[in-house]
Amino acid sequence: VIDNANNSTPISTTATTLTAVASIGNNTYTTLQGAVNAVSSNGTKTTITMIRNTTENVTVPSGKNIVLNTNGKTISATGDTLLNYGTLEMTGTGTITSTNAWAIGNFGTFILTSGTITANHDKSAMGVRSGIAYINGGTIKNTSTGVALTNTDSGTVHIQGGTIENSTSSHVTISNTATMYIKNGTIRNTGGGQTLGNIGAGVVYVQGGYIEGRGANSATLGNRAKLYISAGTITNIGGGYS
Repeated sequence: VIDNANNSTPISTTATTLTAVASIGNNTYTTLQGAVNAVSSNGTKTTITMIRNTTENVTVPSGKNIVLNTNGKTISATGDTLLNYGTLEMTGTGTITSTNAWAIGNFGTFILTSGTITANHDKSAMGVRSGIAYINGGTIKNTSTGVALTNTDSGTVHIQGGTIENSTSSHVTISNTATMYIKNGTIRNTGGGQTLGNIGAGVVYVQGGYIEGRGANSATLGNRAKLYISAGTITNIGGGYS
């Protein structure tokens, strides 16, 4: 700065760099939520591609139709990481995780094509409370003492591929009190607990797939509701009941 006496004074400035986290085509966004907000609410399918790891809580509102290419990146948060009320397809080789709540909570239409949904706590990695979820590929797992997938209230889950697993004796891999179709894929508990718990108003149709338990003192299936089995493999390799 030069004053009226022609004296100069240096100015110190600090530049703030905003780092892109996600992109839609050639447009970049500093948060994943910012990219979600940019998607039209008229149902037009739009792909969001992750550029970097991010720690944030994200909500997909009703009317949005998003393909989330996780692109090998990690999306994490304290609390529910991603709540879906719209249409959301997860692709890519990345991970969505939470430190103490749902990594994914679904109230709309959710499709898991690839990628990993994971948790490391005593709750559920993924919860379906309403709407519909299609598990076509990828992995859902809880690496601590919690549940991998919970389906409650008015939720409907179609398991058509992928792997759902946990490794604890204290919780089931899948807890179901709503409607579930198991057509393909692998479901297992490697820690000795039940693999599938179906209780209350739960209705499960096992039409294929591989369901494995490893507990010497627990059954692979724990059923106190409606269970219909027409195909698939149900086994216990730990000496307990299937």
